[in-house]
Amino acid sequence: MVILDPEKNLIVGIDERKIQYTNFRIQNYPNPFASSTTIEFDLEEPGRVEIEIVNQFGQVVDNLLHAGQKGLNKVTWDAGSLPAGIFICRIAVNCKYGTRKMVIVN
Repeated sequence: MVILDPEKNLIVGIDERKIQYTNFRIQNYPNPFASSTTIEFDLEEPGRVEIEIVNQFGQVVDNLLHAGQKGLNKVTWDAGSLPAGIFICRIAVNCKYGTRKMVIVN
């Protein structure tokens, strides 16, 4: 990622963090669901897990933090009053990322 100086509009550095899109298993059940769903994912090592729920317009509608353990992890997400539609669950942990499509029905 290129880092810009906003005042001078010049490149001042490069962020060399490596982004890895991984195929770690993410699933949720039930799917489709009406009010809440359980999100499951496997981790190769423990780490701080950031979960973002994004709507079909790319807007983040919820953020969750989870202290991930090695192996199977489960997080229950309550959709609250969100409307029916397609949502994407994005999970980031230890510079690895994964996604899962979820469907809310009324």
